Amino acid sequence: MTRQHLKLAGAGISSVQSRGLLHCITVAVSTLTSTVALALMLTLISAAGISSVQTSGLLDRITGAWDSPAKPLAREGAMLAFAALVKQLGEAGEPYLLPLMPKLLERYADKVRLLGLGLG
Repeated sequence: MTRQHLKLAGAGISSVQSRGLLHCITVAVSTLTSTVALALMLTLISAAGISSVQTSGLLDRITGAWDSPAKPLAREGAMLAFAALVKQLGEAGEPYLLPLMPKLLERYADKVRLLGLGLG
């Protein structure tokens, strides 16, 4: 992370940042772009606190991307972002993440082969 990224992280995560970062994760032109955006998203959430996943609108954006029938890459990127959140937040994130389990299970049964790869 650069000094500028760490300065941004100290400010927490805004709705605009969550939208932009999730966009980079779900429609990235390269794995590197997606990975960097995901790392920055997790850094911002760590700085802002767990509740920022809700207040920034990030969870709404993730579930919105899950419901994009014509965009399998967006759905996969959202699944990867969700998996990273689960890993980073652990038990403390359960109040925010557990209500999304029904939608997560729907996506697990996605017919597009690509999506099963992100859930390993």
